[in-house]
Amino acid sequence: MRQTNRTSSENSATLPNFHSGNPWIDWYISNPSSKLCMFFLNELKEFETAFQEYIITNIQQHPSYYSLARNLYKTISSQYCKDSESGETRNAILSFNYTTPLPKCISEEQSTYQRRQLWVEQNVHGTLDSSCIFGIDGFDENNKRLEGIPRIFTKSNRQLYLERTGASTYPPNTSRTLFDAIRENGKIHCIKFYGHSLGAADYSYFRTIFNIVDIYNSDVTLYFLYSKNHPTNPEAVENLIDRYNRETLASTSANCDLLQKLLLEGRLQLRAIPDPTPDEC
Repeated sequence: MRQTNRTSSENSATLPNFHSGNPWIDWYISNPSSKLCMFFLNELKEFETAFQEYIITNIQQHPSYYSLARNLYKTISSQYCKDSESGETRNAILSFNYTTPLPKCISEEQSTYQRRQLWVEQNVHGTLDSSCIFGIDGFDENNKRLEGIPRIFTKSNRQLYLERTGASTYPPNTSRTLFDAIRENGKIHCIKFYGHSLGAADYSYFRTIFNIVDIYNSDVTLYFLYSKNHPTNPEAVENLIDRYNRETLASTSANCDLLQKLLLEGRLQLRAIPDPTPDEC
């Protein structure tokens, strides 16, 4: 449905105001089981399927992808780790990609130590072997959980329908999780970020991680890594820390400034890493 607004210089077509208070429109907006909602959800699923096919085709056309991914993992895992030579380091990977290149690389080409070092790889938005999802953050600008139609388009809601076999890809058929170190009364020493925009749509993940490791009181170091082909944005890092400080810590810690605390303690690092291969990753 369109309505046409005439201006002095030209005609323009605009969508009607869906927040007009019309009871019929309000019902469709607030009712997740409405035909309108199901229509948009099915369209989203078709788009996800098309995207999945696109990624699969691109990987088939670039067989070097797997070796490049292996080299990138080795580069990131070896950077800025005090205990990397101890044999006790365990890496838990939270991947925002849909590909799962590491299990094959680790099992076929890397040493026993490196297989033991990669503790778990989890793809939060699904994998090419199961299904891929797109979604929005589950909270609004006031940090309140979305309700009504928007809720079924959130990442957390979409994840409920993922095939869980694709959630944790390495090692297969285990119950390993990202936070086993804490569950087993151990420690998480550092968290490394690479290749992520740190955008608002994924903020809930970062907030959850910071809560679990108790970022304010712990000695966990945050490394925001970058390379020539994957630069980082210091402003995005600052915005992430400031938002977490404002929305999560401000109500519990008097005069808390998490950004300054992390900087003074040397627990917030922006560090360069070498590109695994020139101009290819």
